[in-house]
Amino acid sequence: MMFALDDPTMQSRAAALLRSAANDLKRDDATAEAELGLPSGFFAALTSGALTITWDLIERAVQVWPLNERDLLAVHDDCPDGVGIVRTADSIKSSRVIDRGGRPYYEYRDTAMSRVASFRPERIRMLVTADGRAEDPSVQWKNGHLLYQFTYLVGPVNYYYEWEGVRHCVRMTTGDSVWGVPFGRHSFTSRDPAEPAYILALTYGGGLVGDAQRELAVLGVAMSPVSLHRPVCTPSAQNSRDWSAGWSQPHRANVSPRSTACQCTKRIKAPLQRHCADILSPRCGQRPATPTASTPG
Repeated sequence: MMFALDDPTMQSRAAALLRSAANDLKRDDATAEAELGLPSGFFAALTSGALTITWDLIERAVQVWPLNERDLLAVHDDCPDGVGIVRTADSIKSSRVIDRGGRPYYEYRDTAMSRVASFRPERIRMLVTADGRAEDPSVQWKNGHLLYQFTYLVGPVNYYYEWEGVRHCVRMTTGDSVWGVPFGRHSFTSRDPAEPAYILALTYGGGLVGDAQRELAVLGVAMSPVSLHRPVCTPSAQNSRDWSAGWSQPHRANVSPRSTACQCTKRIKAPLQRHCADILSPRCGQRPATPTASTPG
């Protein structure tokens, strides 16, 4: 099975990865051919790009060499011209409605994003109208996610967040924005069914994302507190006041936000341990935790 298809750039990258892996493992061409069961001269052809690297070859390599499949998989660059554009018609095609509490709660639409970036922006329209009480039973709360979230708001949006067991609701409107930390409980509703109310939720990875996140998961639950013991930075007095003020910092339009630069990991350590348990590799000799259902947002 071909994984590089007919893309010359992908073939060239895959060939370079194979050569790099062999060099790191101190395999010359003859040794690599003997271990991978290849005819003489094939390894040089593969690493020069003259022959296409197949998935069968990758499977063989990870069986005989201490590699993961991703070590030999080239990254797809979906922005060769430096820009990715999503038209409105394409965004509408991605529309899907997410139910919460047994009824439609959000309508999601994809926006411009890339395979080679950690940003995951979504346009989310509020389908439930509420009066803005923090304890409104019609509000369905999201338990949070591993990613940070910066949110731009349009229209009469109620923003709900919970910090240290206390629930809050902030009445927001066009031009307001919110920044939130991982695993912070939150929700959104509309205040007026006659007006459009939606957000652009820009989720992104912090200090632990991509390969680093997956490698920590392989180490297991017991090791994650060790890896996350220290804060990312030393909080200043102002940062400490801002951090303790709440889970996230809602900011009004045309008002300079207070500093939220300090990203102390102690707030997310326990949920991150649970996340690592969910994706823990069985090869570590530990049983992975049963994954819980997750709803976007």
